[in-house]
Amino acid sequence: MLIDATTESLHPLEQIFFELKYSPTIEMAASLHAMECPKHFPSQKDRVDATRAKMGPDLRSEFNCIARATLGFAPVMDLIDHLERSDIDNIALFLDRLADVDPVEFAYGYFSGLIPKRTIRALLKDPQARIPEGEALGHYFPEKSLRAYFEIQDELRPRIASFLKAYWTDVFAREWDHIGAVEIRRLSEEKHALAAIGHRAYLAGCHAGISVDDDAVRLQKSMGFTIPYRSIKKVEIVISAYVRPHLMMNCFDDVLTIYKGVDMAISDRETSFAEVEKFVKAISSVTKLKILFELNRQEQTTKELAERFDVASSSISEHLKALREAELVYPQRVQNQVYYRFLHENYDAQLTYLKDAFRER
Repeated sequence: MLIDATTESLHPLEQIFFELKYSPTIEMAASLHAMECPKHFPSQKDRVDATRAKMGPDLRSEFNCIARATLGFAPVMDLIDHLERSDIDNIALFLDRLADVDPVEFAYGYFSGLIPKRTIRALLKDPQARIPEGEALGHYFPEKSLRAYFEIQDELRPRIASFLKAYWTDVFAREWDHIGAVEIRRLSEEKHALAAIGHRAYLAGCHAGISVDDDAVRLQKSMGFTIPYRSIKKVEIVISAYVRPHLMMNCFDDVLTIYKGVDMAISDRETSFAEVEKFVKAISSVTKLKILFELNRQEQTTKELAERFDVASSSISEHLKALREAELVYPQRVQNQVYYRFLHENYDAQLTYLKDAFRER
């Protein structure tokens, strides 16, 4: 999922590391935001209406309650983005652990890093605690909404976690089976575009509200943001089927995240099949299948897999490289070790894509 920064251009943006990714969990939250605000996302109406229809009455009732408490689920996107930077478990485990996330980290991600952690700690102790001048969130998070969160956060956090788990299990896992494989292909196209035109042109082309100047990137939403390059160590582009036509972003902990809307229509079946070939080759290899079975059991390092199969680490590395290119495994650094996990959601999505393709007339 990663693209190395190029260093040929003198423009400062070319020296910043870029990561392009998709995220089923962020996409789940984006679908809920589009569902809550349908007038803001007219191009997504048919998709979100079909998704809403799959929700049972109890789930729909809880959706309505949480939507009102979370400003339409938009903060949940940034919360998940923040947590996924350090904890990339499979989705079931991620959602199981969400309710137990430290309340400070939960609020920090929920409020897009706009509130310093020292202020969050004070508000957790006393929701009416003074907010230092300059830390008011104004239009983005009115003070009334901010304090309301801290009044109910003990109840709200587990309800958000419980609802997301139920929504994933009952509804969105099946939706991801259909859109996930397409997002994998769109990610490949975005990577090629970034490599071809460079960081500056690529970022400017992510949305009409983004302008790239010599000293800063400027983002125009209902209010303007100017982010100097010196304050950015990484740019993260998260592709999404749900965010068009809006510019959705956050910037904290030296990371600028842009949620980039992508077209989900499959216009070139030949190109799509070229991407499927990587998947088919990966699962047609006995050794690669054995690796996937091992990683489905638990995350492991290259060394652990080599010892398990009694082969050289270099051989396992080659297999893992192919599995990464097929978007079936993902590396996660933990201290000095790199663990690989099986992306079973993508495996399911690829199979669904193939079944759908063969059903076409």
